[in-house]
Amino acid sequence: MTDTTSTEQSAAPQAPAGAGVPAQAAGPGPAPAYGPPGLLERLGSAAFARVNRTREWHELPLPLGLLNLRVLRDDLRRKNLYDTYGAGGERRRRATPSLAPFRSYDGSGYDPYDEDMGRVGTRLDRNAPLHLAFPDSDEELMSPSPREISRQLLARKGFVPAPTLNLLAAAWIQFENHGWANHGDNEEAEPFTVPLAEDDDWAEHGGSCPMRVNRTRPDPVAHTTADMPPTYENTVTHWWDGSQIYGSDEARCRALRTGEHGRLVVEDGRLPADPRPGRSCLDWTGMNSDYWAGLSLLHTLFAKEHNAICDYLRGHYPTWDDERLFHTARLVNTALMAKIHTVEWTPGILDTPVLRHAMDANWHGVLPRWAPGRSAGSAGARCSAGSSAPPPTTTRRRSR
Repeated sequence: MTDTTSTEQSAAPQAPAGAGVPAQAAGPGPAPAYGPPGLLERLGSAAFARVNRTREWHELPLPLGLLNLRVLRDDLRRKNLYDTYGAGGERRRRATPSLAPFRSYDGSGYDPYDEDMGRVGTRLDRNAPLHLAFPDSDEELMSPSPREISRQLLARKGFVPAPTLNLLAAAWIQFENHGWANHGDNEEAEPFTVPLAEDDDWAEHGGSCPMRVNRTRPDPVAHTTADMPPTYENTVTHWWDGSQIYGSDEARCRALRTGEHGRLVVEDGRLPADPRPGRSCLDWTGMNSDYWAGLSLLHTLFAKEHNAICDYLRGHYPTWDDERLFHTARLVNTALMAKIHTVEWTPGILDTPVLRHAMDANWHGVLPRWAPGRSAGSAGARCSAGSSAPPPTTTRRRSR
């Protein structure tokens, strides 16, 4: 992620003011090098690439399947992430001088080696080599028509039940994605016009003709380096910090809060209406683009969960002020979202023994459930369930 919000130097993100706020951790040393793969990594990658020609990872015995997933993860980290830094207009990279004990409002200061990592306004990186990331012309993009491809390959010919899932699975991943990445609205560029076949029933189902699709909003910061593909800005924080609930800037976050006891505004059991003109049909929350009933349900649920956590914390720590209660509850609530996604949603989507064990190890560690010292999950998730009070100093976990 590349910051383009300003070319001026900015102060390190500060811990929220409040009673008894834990001290900040000192900044780290140089970033660890992530060099070329070693001999064992290359051998593992080559071996499983050969195995996977005939048997996929989920078809292997459990130990081999888990090892296969580990190798695939390392391969993707090396071959599926391409940095867009260097296009120009970026603020130079610098280490975070000190690590705050809570989530910052704009996503800055989480990474010890890059203060702007995942900050709102940073450029999104690529999943393909940069020389392959140049867009086709409009004529090439529309030949063949994307609409015709969707009709032929994706249109439902009959009802296909999903016996292990319901519509909440779709609502959940949209809810999570809204906290990770968004391109923002493009209100200036002319939309794409998608050609329709003569027998297309688009208009019969309420679609407008011609079919028009908005273009992705271009990077507002101009490139200074030639021969770089287009870049795009992330308009939300890129971390697992619940920004879809809390917003990606301090002003939005404070507008969603009561200002007392760390709580979010909830009126008669529901989120209030968005006060902006023409948006009163939407909930007033951190991120309400592409909103529908499934998202409203989850936004309301986790706003209420946040308030329940605040009440629990206040009962154990009556001297904590609004700011510390809010930020601690945010940590706990975000940990709960991460746990649900890791050990419930993902195994629900890919319901195989290998994946279930892998995600369980991702959250709890590799030791079996009966082993002494096995983690019961994050401290935040345990507190959310009401099993124990959190320690006075809450340690932030780094999560992407």
